[in-house]
Amino acid sequence: MGQGLPAALEPPWLPHIAYNSTCIDVLAIGRLLLPEFVAYEGSVFLGIHFTKDSFARWMRVLGNMKDVENMLNHVHVYDILGHDMKMSVHDACLVAHLLKRCWALALHAAFPGKEFDIVVSDAEDGYGPVLTFSGK
Repeated sequence: MGQGLPAALEPPWLPHIAYNSTCIDVLAIGRLLLPEFVAYEGSVFLGIHFTKDSFARWMRVLGNMKDVENMLNHVHVYDILGHDMKMSVHDACLVAHLLKRCWALALHAAFPGKEFDIVVSDAEDGYGPVLTFSGK
């Protein structure tokens, strides 16, 4: 399971959490790794981004469900960890792929039998890796 993680996160990761994190840090990271989802109009959306108004607005602009799913479900790694001035592009990509694996597990647990496209890509404007998902 730890494949692809940088060496800095190998054995000392538990003491790092124990000495540098609070309960709220762990809970917030847990919510990032296992987000809440909203099912609406036959689609699945990140709970943190979804409102009926935003759905309607993007449906008017984009015109199709797959594009609306991708818009409402996308997350920029730099928005999550923008304060980390030492983060390399490589490390940001590792975070994006870790989130992809976690979101795949969470989506399949919450919606068994439903298939999803979960994609990590580079932002068109060069703003680091982007993670999004949509139904197949």
